[in-house]
Amino acid sequence: MKKKISSSDLRHLVRKYLLQEQTNLDTQSDNYPYDELKKNPTNEFIVKILKDSNGGSWYVNDKEAWAEAAFNAIKTPQMYNSVSKLLKKDPLEYIKSFMDPTQKYHTNSISNHYSKLFNITQETSCTSDILRVGNWSSLYSALQKRGDINKGEPLLIIWGPTQTLYYTTDGKTLSLTTKVSTGAGGFGNSSGNMQTSTGLVKVVGKKSARDFEVMVGKSPTGKILGPNVESKRVDNTGKHHKAEVLTGILELGGLEPCNQNIYSRHIYIHGTNRESYLGTQRSNGCIRVSNQTIKKLLNTIKVGTKVYIYPKR
Repeated sequence: MKKKISSSDLRHLVRKYLLQEQTNLDTQSDNYPYDELKKNPTNEFIVKILKDSNGGSWYVNDKEAWAEAAFNAIKTPQMYNSVSKLLKKDPLEYIKSFMDPTQKYHTNSISNHYSKLFNITQETSCTSDILRVGNWSSLYSALQKRGDINKGEPLLIIWGPTQTLYYTTDGKTLSLTTKVSTGAGGFGNSSGNMQTSTGLVKVVGKKSARDFEVMVGKSPTGKILGPNVESKRVDNTGKHHKAEVLTGILELGGLEPCNQNIYSRHIYIHGTNRESYLGTQRSNGCIRVSNQTIKKLLNTIKVGTKVYIYPKR
């Protein structure tokens, strides 16, 4: 015969349970959802964290770390495909829409985990993955110590953290400082994205046009467009080009294994009809400068001059 529980005993058990639950919540608050993601999370839980990282929940305060932890909890290609179906988007492409997957925020970068998951060969390491410097001057010194540039050699620097171009002819003083606009997708050396290449490259060619003249396929078109006038050009595929290449181009060639594709990716320095956006990451991967700046660069920078693109971390 079962023993009957008194009402006082029941209240005691309920209070004990509630206290235990509160203790559990207090204990997990600092580590949630990391602990849950380590245990063997469901695909639904992973999708929830990914969405919350890109939404209005409290995860958004540290969205990169939460998203990284959730993505790294995907253990197999099959699990990846299941998460993709629930998310209704490719997880990696979804994450790219609100953060840089190449950066390590907690334990392992999203790009690195994706490469291991699908057995993809990683890009050859760039000096930009290795060098940690604080400004253009310390970057110049580090490159000189490595033997990548000679003492007193001119160097054009694209400084991602502040979207700034620096030009030094001796490594000691600056001949030019101006704002740029790099890729809206951040920095990276893979094809098929809106990222600006990184590392040591050089100027391999120069293309000129009239002031504010639109260039298509690196050739002048005869069309003049203001520095802050949106283009209305529609190409033969039906694509509307709001941003255009104006005035001139400095073509770039890679000097490291990781950025050998910079020329074939059509990443170069050029004038723009979106001068008001300089200082922000807004391009399709190219390095935009003002039309006055590209004219100055065309007149002063020699073919063969080295360029270093230092990413925003």
